[in-house]
Amino acid sequence: MIKILRNPLDLSNSPALAGNVFNKGTEIHVWTDGSSIDGCGGYACLFDNGEIVSGSGYMTNQAAELTAIELAIRFAPGNCFLVIHSDSAFAIGCISRHFNLSKSPHLQVIQRRTHDDLVSRNIRGRFLKVKGHSGDHHNNLVDKEARKQAERLRYG
Repeated sequence: MIKILRNPLDLSNSPALAGNVFNKGTEIHVWTDGSSIDGCGGYACLFDNGEIVSGSGYMTNQAAELTAIELAIRFAPGNCFLVIHSDSAFAIGCISRHFNLSKSPHLQVIQRRTHDDLVSRNIRGRFLKVKGHSGDHHNNLVDKEARKQAERLRYG
């Protein structure tokens, strides 16, 4: 299940987002994270306009990290430049360096869908690797939401 919070967080005081507007054709920043507890995965992305998109499903942590990126790409407007902030070097490598996932078909499916979405929606962009649990406010918010989704699925 995917949850969309339409009451965006107020991120207007964020220095990383100064002057950024969430319009087609602009640079959009999004923070992504995934979490898994005993096979119960949660994933979330936080757009620079404050909108959070999150969900859960039965998956590994790697699948949750990739799904968060997939979700960010799916919910971003087409024809934009997307700056994806992630604390997962593995997920970044899967998308930007086309890691060979032939031994992990479930991850290969997410990787393929993500690439297809990038091409079909004319989204360009880049990744910024952030250090997890290091005080990055936006990463902490998305980490908390992903963990909450995993806990909700695991513990009810």
